[in-house]
Amino acid sequence: MVGAGAQSAEAGEIISTDVAASVPSPLEGEGGLSLSERSDEGCAAPLKPAGADWRHETPRRNRGFAKSMRKNPTEIERAMWGVLKDRRLAAYKFRRQVPIGPYIADFVCYAGRLIIELDGSQHADNGQDAARDEWLAGKGFAVLRVRNDQLISNRDDVLDTVWHRLEERKDG
Repeated sequence: MVGAGAQSAEAGEIISTDVAASVPSPLEGEGGLSLSERSDEGCAAPLKPAGADWRHETPRRNRGFAKSMRKNPTEIERAMWGVLKDRRLAAYKFRRQVPIGPYIADFVCYAGRLIIELDGSQHADNGQDAARDEWLAGKGFAVLRVRNDQLISNRDDVLDTVWHRLEERKDG
């Protein structure tokens, strides 16, 4: 018997030969919407402001580079992520190593439109950081720069500053 199923004589079980059962859902795979495109579930604010399409502004190489940075974080990034992940800081959701336009942000809270950048010694008096911060501000983000030594020596103060910045942006 072909179609809905055929009876196996030995095992007494139904063996499906229905072709439709093996066809994937049209929303999955190529051409469909991924979960992140279908909803903003788990996010207090829309992931993207109106008119901003990060995919067209973000070079493809940055996406791959950001992914490799997430897989191999520095020790200080790992320490910061330990307190930001899973909504551990006042239930704010953060993402790490996020490509935004031509840049990769260390940590982003979309709900608060806040980017946290951990700066090592290579960032001292860096003019590129100012241009980057200005570009990100133009996209509606505030950038909070935290020196690595600040996080190591005054972690609680740094987290308090992050919380206050998020609350200010929420109220304003």
